[in-house]
Amino acid sequence: MVYYGLSLNAASLAGDVFLNFTLLALTEIPGYLLSYLGMQLIGRKVTMVVSLVVSGVACLVSSLLPDSYTALQTACFLLGKMFVTSAFGTAYLYTSELFPTTVRNLCVGLSSMTGRIGAILSPYVVALDTLTGLSWLPMAVFAAGAIISGLATILLPETKGKHLPRTMEEAEALGSRTAAHVHQDDLQQSSE
Repeated sequence: MVYYGLSLNAASLAGDVFLNFTLLALTEIPGYLLSYLGMQLIGRKVTMVVSLVVSGVACLVSSLLPDSYTALQTACFLLGKMFVTSAFGTAYLYTSELFPTTVRNLCVGLSSMTGRIGAILSPYVVALDTLTGLSWLPMAVFAAGAIISGLATILLPETKGKHLPRTMEEAEALGSRTAAHVHQDDLQQSSE
């Protein structure tokens, strides 16, 4: 919702709409680079949490700034877009690593479909500005969505450097010390 909503909400920024849209599109490059570097260096979970929370805070700050601070509003908006792009890029890899092989395709597809509900809702969230007359409301909704999602991600296990789970038991054990033992036991049994 936040990723698509910020893309759709670019017209609300002060200044030249073409320049704003160009800047918004250019934030995708450092956003995906941040995603890649974060996943490689600090892990999927931390990258996802930090990306979502920073995006949410940037959206919140953007919504709270007075209209006279247009440059700062735009900077916060672009920062929010860059970090939500990082989260968007991280989500697909992280999601695929959380589920066992037997249901991985189904679960990634289901997660993607569920994410599209947010994409469907995002134009309506953007329209809250004109429906309510509260110009800060769309960005506040995006901020809440990103921050809540980021904090909820803390509950998930880290998958960096771990074997992909093949069974439901391995997926349930992911994040605990037993995950390595379950996988080692399986490898021993298969080699015997």
